[in-house]
Amino acid sequence: MRTTIRLPQDLYDEVRETALRERRTVTSLIEESLREALASRSHRRHDAPFSLTPVGGDGGLRPGVDLSDQAALEDLMTDARP
Repeated sequence: MRTTIRLPQDLYDEVRETALRERRTVTSLIEESLREALASRSHRRHDAPFSLTPVGGDGGLRPGVDLSDQAALEDLMTDARP
């Protein structure tokens, strides 16, 4: 199937140079790259969700720590640095 895609000039130049260096067509390089990118996305989507269990020296969190408040966690970690 033929199609037209628009690429930034610098990206096309890199693709063309790579294809020349590998002695292959631009089409085959783009096809392989798209297949690899799609396969990679497919694997990420099917990975089982995971969760982390926080542990501390005494088996729990410090008092006042809220794992759902990213800004507060960042402040806490920044304040803990020497």
